[in-house]
Amino acid sequence: MVEIKAEEKYVHLKKVKDAILQCISCGDCREATDYTMDPPKWGVCVAREHTSGFEPFFGRGKMQIIRSIW
Repeated sequence: MVEIKAEEKYVHLKKVKDAILQCISCGDCREATDYTMDPPKWGVCVAREHTSGFEPFFGRGKMQIIRSIW
């Protein structure tokens, strides 16, 4: 079985590598505002609201996983 290196498998991440490495895991990305609701809903995080809340399901956890590849 041929092992594929993460750098080869996830080549599309190279385009956003700088942004990934600048992330400080503040959680602001999951504190977005849903302006489509009337009245607007603050603190929307679809992944957190519709999953067990396990960290890898939302932004902060995904960033940690992506960073571990490098």
